Amino acid sequence: MLAYISQGQLHLQRHGAGEAELLESPFARSLKDRVIQIHNRNAWKLQGRGGQRLSRALHAPEQPDPAALRVAITSVARGLSPGELMYTLETDEISGVFTRDAAGIETRLFHTADFRARHLDPHPTGSDVALSVCYRNGLANLAILNSDGSGLTEITEGESVDHAPRWVPCPGRRLVYQSAGIARDPQARFSGFGPVSIHQLDLDTGDISCLAQDDHFDFLWPRIAADGAL
Repeated sequence: MLAYISQGQLHLQRHGAGEAELLESPFARSLKDRVIQIHNRNAWKLQGRGGQRLSRALHAPEQPDPAALRVAITSVARGLSPGELMYTLETDEISGVFTRDAAGIETRLFHTADFRARHLDPHPTGSDVALSVCYRNGLANLAILNSDGSGLTEITEGESVDHAPRWVPCPGRRLVYQSAGIARDPQARFSGFGPVSIHQLDLDTGDISCLAQDDHFDFLWPRIAADGAL
């Protein structure tokens, strides 16, 4: 089977099947239903001039618009068991990591409002999951999450944008990933990104090495083949 994302929605193309199946997240659906309930419950406040004056007089907050709710699947990967998918989902407020087993049961492993979780890659042994954590200030670090959703630990830091971690198929625990430095002006304001290079991180020793870098090119979405080729 082939899982892919189109316009923020998750699709599954099964072998020998016709059209791809749209996989709706129960968590996403519950969020939408909650916004609709809140909107309907408070709709009277916005009906007519009297309702609008009452809403302003009570300093009522702006009611959420169900049509404006953004829910998007941002990455998908093979899960830790046969037929399982793992994916990241985010709204404007929260982000999370989810699994969907072969029977279609969704499990929420982790969610937060502190950052956006993206670019999943489960370790081949099923021990943990590598991912990117993206902050609102533009910085992004790599992190490791236990396979049960616990113990999130950031493993890179600094003024950089680290994305797309991928486990290296070899003994030990190594990751390749793309990284771009952030440039700032003398007043410490953001002024741009440096070229995107490919780095390798050895989790056992903490050593980081640069595998590909060029001032005129960006190197993106690295993978290491079984024979060691980048």
